[in-house]
Formats: sequence, structure tokens, C-alpha cells
Amino acid sequence: MNAKLRSTLLHLRFPFSFFLLPIYLAALAAVSFEAGKALAVFAIFHLLLYPASNGFNSYFDKDEGPIGGLALPPPVSRSLLFAALSLDAVALVFSFAVSPACGAAALVYGTASKLYSWDRVRIKRLPVTGWLMTGFGQGAFTFLCMAFVSAGRGPAGLGASAYSGALLITLFLLGVYPLTQIYQHGEDARRGDLTISRLLGIRGTLVLAAAFLGAATTGFCAWTAALGGPWWAAAFLLAQLPALFYFLHWALRVFRDERAADHRSTMRMNLIASSFMSLYFALFLIFR
Repeated sequence: MNAKLRSTLLHLRFPFSFFLLPIYLAALAAVSFEAGKALAVFAIFHLLLYPASNGFNSYFDKDEGPIGGLALPPPVSRSLLFAALSLDAVALVFSFAVSPACGAAALVYGTASKLYSWDRVRIKRLPVTGWLMTGFGQGAFTFLCMAFVSAGRGPAGLGASAYSGALLITLFLLGVYPLTQIYQHGEDARRGDLTISRLLGIRGTLVLAAAFLGAATTGFCAWTAALGGPWWAAAFLLAQLPALFYFLHWALRVFRDERAADHRSTMRMNLIASSFMSLYFALFLIFR
């Protein structure tokens, strides 16, 4: 395979979209959805918008060390930028074909993801703004877009469960996102990016993550109980135990030696959390 093509495909990081799958599944759990529109939403976000955002971010970051989903990122080329913008264009065409509201949502998401990474604006350099923008953008905004498009009605037609779910998924992402930056302090410092994780330090990042993930877990227990009954709340807690045990074990190692806050441990944490949360919501959708 051509080296530039291989580099482009790797930096689009299609498998990395799996880590965001719980947002989509939770959004479907909050509404009565139409299967065709739900599949369209999955394709738009997971096969087009998310990879486009990954590629655009990688092109302007030009990381030399590990990044999410890539332990050894290859050098980037202009073809990566072209591929990312092409995926965005396809996403817009597809989205507007689904509905004007879906197209508007895709346009806002794609624009925001570019402002986050683009060197002319680079919101990533602003620790609190970048953190909140990612939490609410990939959280509440994406959740509600997925919910109202899949349900075939506008945001005003969504029930309270959709809006409370959007808030909870935002809390979850505000806890998870700093963890994805915890091993990149050197790279971020080299580029002049002061992320929320760099601002707080490695130990502070873990404390922040624990606070928001704890709040999100507590809220999701009440949310799932309201949607499906107390047994579903108990099942949600059970599904969180593997990630909780891993996080506590990892945090203890990091507090003893900050070098344990590495790429491999972070990706393992994300994989465990995303896998069990996705499995839970998939079962919820099937058996509710």
C-alpha cells in the first residue's frame, strides 16, 4: 500500500469511533426511534464526521508521539487534509438528504471540530474553553442531534429523558476527555497547547475525571431506573464495575509513579469503559 494512503487511513482512525458508541446508543435509548433514520445517523457520525474530525485534528497537530488509537502515528501529508474535508463534504450531502435539521447539525459539528484544531483559531490551546466545548459538543449537542434525527422530530418534540440524558453524557465526557490528554503533556507543550490536563497536572486530571465520572454514573443510575426500572439501574452499576476497578488500580499506580499515565493504560481504560457501556445500552435497547 502507498505510504501516503496508509498514513491517511491510519490518521482517520475509524476504529476510534468505537469509543464514542455509547453516546449513540444512549441517545437511542432516550427516544422511540425509526430504524432507517437511526442507521443513517450512525453512518453520518461514526463513518464520516468522527473520522473527518480525527484526520483534520491529526493534520494540524502533526503528533510525533502516541495519539488516541495510534501508538506510533506516521507522518501526515496533504492527502490527509483532503480526505478529512472530503468526508465532511459527503457527511453534509448525506445529512441534508436525511433532513434539513440533520444537515444543520452536521454542519455545526464539523465546523466546531475544525475550530478546535485549526491553527488559525486553535481552541485546543484554551484549557477550560476546549474542555467545555468538547464535553458539550460531543456530549449534549451530539446526543440531542442523534436523538431528534433518529426519532424523526425536532428538538422541541423530545421528552425530558432526552435532555437529562444529554446532560449526563456531557458529565461523562467531561470526565473522560481529560484522560485522553493525560499522556500527551510533552507533545502539547511542544505545540504550545495548554489543555485542561496540562493545566491540572497528571494527578489533578485523575481527580477531575473521578469527580465527573462519579456524578455521571450516579445520574445514569437514576436515569435508567426511570426509563426501565430499578433492575436496569442495578445492571448499569454492574456494567461500570470493570472500568471502576481498572481506574482505581491505574490511579494508584499513577500516584506512585506518574510515568504510569501512558498511552497504553489510557486506551485500555477507554476500551473497557466504552465496551461495557455500549454492551449495556445495546442490551437495554433489545430487552427494555
